[in-house]
Amino acid sequence: MMTGRRPVVVHGALVLVQLIFGVGSVIASLGLPAFNPLVFAAIREACAGPLLLAAALWAERSRGNSCRRRRRRRVPWGAVIVLGVCIFGNQAAYILGIKFSNGVAGSLWQPSQPVLTLALSVILGREKVSGRRVAGIACAFGGCYVVLSKAVVRKTPPLLVAALAYCCATPITFVTAAVATSLAPRFACSDCAEGTYWAVPKTAIPALAYWILFQSVASYALLTWAAKHARASVVSAYSALQPVAAATLALALNAAGRATPPPRPKELLAASFVLGGLYITAATEEEEEEDVLKHPPLLLTDVELS
Repeated sequence: MMTGRRPVVVHGALVLVQLIFGVGSVIASLGLPAFNPLVFAAIREACAGPLLLAAALWAERSRGNSCRRRRRRRVPWGAVIVLGVCIFGNQAAYILGIKFSNGVAGSLWQPSQPVLTLALSVILGREKVSGRRVAGIACAFGGCYVVLSKAVVRKTPPLLVAALAYCCATPITFVTAAVATSLAPRFACSDCAEGTYWAVPKTAIPALAYWILFQSVASYALLTWAAKHARASVVSAYSALQPVAAATLALALNAAGRATPPPRPKELLAASFVLGGLYITAATEEEEEEDVLKHPPLLLTDVELS
């Protein structure tokens, strides 16, 4: 159920986030040749964390929250650390996958997130199972991040959640990159020249800048905000848009003569199917919102006064 904001605004934010993610997967594939993907992920998180933190503090100040009030705000550090671990695992594995395959193939895996998200939401008692929602998610076919972040942002500003989670993910990613580069340097970057496993090629700078400013700062700020106003399964269901955006950009770049592998027919077919699932999921959310407005839930105070 949408809370506090018009559904069209929340859905619009979710669409924009997934378009950013989908485009980013193709852009990353252009910047990863001869570039260690774990170093890519580490630099991205190290830059995005402070930017998100600065934006969060500016947003708090613009809302008139005093320094004393900000200090009194209790941050659920346990949940934030878990979110940081989720960001590290998700992004490190995702960027490695793009390095080993291509942007479209990587984005096609993203629609599997709603399956885990819905299961976790039901287990935690945050959502009820309905046949239509399950059908929509199955047709559309991140996970733990969305469920946990929804619980955290209820009491903590969304931007601050994203900023702190990125700051927690940064040292984990750097340590992982250092260990992997020392023990198995050719595994993560078989096309890197000897002694260049920590080097940043000039051709990778535009992709790195996009992932810092858009794939990290803009997208996660929007995602954590949307998670505050929509069901976790709805937030993750929009990940089905990523392969659509990635396939469209890959086709455009291939037509323009860029060295980007075009999506295969089965990838295009998969991208077309996800739109149907998104429609079913969004329609279910709208109907439940209308039903709540027509039949508001019975409150404890209503029982006591009757």
